[in-house]
Amino acid sequence: MAPKSMDSPSPAPIEPKSRPPAPVPVPAGASAGPQPPSVPPGSAGSEKRPDGSVRPDDGDGPGMSAASTGQNREAGAGARGTEFGEDEVLKGQPPSRFRKTAVLLVVLGVAATGIFLFANPQTGMPASGKKASTLPPASGKPIPAAAAAAAASASSPSPGVFPGGTAPKIAPGATVGADARAVPAIPVSGPDPAAGGVPAKSSPPAAPESPKTPLARARQTLELFLAAPDWRKRLEYSLNPGSLREPMAAHFQNHPDGPVPVEGISLFTDETVPGSTRQLFGFRVRVKDFPADIPTAVEETSEGFRVDWQSFQETYEQRLRAFFETPGTEPGKFRVVLRRRHYFGPAVPGQDSVRQCFSVESPMRDESWFVWADLKNPAYQTKIAAKGAAEWDVESFMAVELVWSGDEKTGRWVTLKDVTADNWQMR
Repeated sequence: MAPKSMDSPSPAPIEPKSRPPAPVPVPAGASAGPQPPSVPPGSAGSEKRPDGSVRPDDGDGPGMSAASTGQNREAGAGARGTEFGEDEVLKGQPPSRFRKTAVLLVVLGVAATGIFLFANPQTGMPASGKKASTLPPASGKPIPAAAAAAAASASSPSPGVFPGGTAPKIAPGATVGADARAVPAIPVSGPDPAAGGVPAKSSPPAAPESPKTPLARARQTLELFLAAPDWRKRLEYSLNPGSLREPMAAHFQNHPDGPVPVEGISLFTDETVPGSTRQLFGFRVRVKDFPADIPTAVEETSEGFRVDWQSFQETYEQRLRAFFETPGTEPGKFRVVLRRRHYFGPAVPGQDSVRQCFSVESPMRDESWFVWADLKNPAYQTKIAAKGAAEWDVESFMAVELVWSGDEKTGRWVTLKDVTADNWQMR
């Protein structure tokens, strides 16, 4: 800028200020780069004014600065007695069109490069920035990167170019979406076991290990006993098979045969066979649609563990319940839980004076029935009363013989005729 004319009534001329570099407007969010150096007056890229002063050209052409600021530098200087500095003259000036265009081109170029790399992972790094090692195949197992690259090169002449203008087929099971990858089908030699094929070579299944502990061997024997397809196979896992063959064959002539529908097995006792050192395990077998578990004894023998089939079959067929639901039926021997009880039902001839009331439960212990013991019966005196089984709140696990008594006129009741064993093994 040149000093004011001497003809002006203004004060003495003031030396012009040095022109600092003009600040470059920075868009929001962008970092400010280095500022361009100031352009000295009269140098290339400057504009000469009519009064002889020189204004640097900002690349937008002559006259842009005055138009953008809307101020007359001459008039303003005469009114205030000084002139504006360069930073005040350029304040509020919009960024040049050239800079706007350059920034827009850079942004579009970066965006186009990112889209190209994302859509063509074979030409660069994947979106995650990590080197791709596997691609999702149809089988669900990872394919090595080398195999995938070889298959891709065989089906496409160059990365991102489809032969004949068609895209390669997506492997079955591949993901469709932003992360989907075009995986050419890779031929697999031999049958696919996952698709139902049979391998060329198959090793026979390994034989199950023999249980090492007595408890494990006893449980395995019980499982084989319950899963037996018929009574002949079940006989192999039963106690005393020699003496049991004929009774089992006769029984299953008019009773259903086959495996037992088991839902669970649990241990409830671990003892020894009375009078020996052989082990005896008691298991509870949960059978489908049964009201309670069935206690089952598995006893150790010289040939291994064997199951008490007679005890199991009696409870499995619920014979005690069938006896009480059919008055007048033949006498029967049953494994029961015996306990003294109060009775408040229909009168029984000689109750309390001649007969003592007890209750019996099946081994499942799901329900109980009343029975009467004759106080003069030797079985009652020696096998019940003498052993304390007639006391209140005493439970005795024994095998008893029951018989229906009375008639339609006097009423019917069940008499405890004998105690055949003081255990459920009936020894």
